Amino acid sequence: MAAAMAETTEVRLTRLESDVAHIRSDVTDLKIDMREMRKDIGALRDEFRKEFGELHKAIIRGDLMTRIWMLLMCAAMLGVVARGMHWL
Repeated sequence: MAAAMAETTEVRLTRLESDVAHIRSDVTDLKIDMREMRKDIGALRDEFRKEFGELHKAIIRGDLMTRIWMLLMCAAMLGVVARGMHWL
């Protein structure tokens, strides 16, 4: 009976060692996948920053152009009013 228990324990230990080896292999694969994902996310983040930076610059430039256009329109309207009121 003791021999049977020892054999059963050995079989269990062997199976446990095999399972642990598979778990280690899976964890190693997950680590590699995570590294690749971090690189991809970093590249994507850099690309988004570049694109949104350009978009932000375009919006600011457009906002500046709008302000200049509005100032010119107001100046023209004031010119028309001044001419109509015979101030000029």
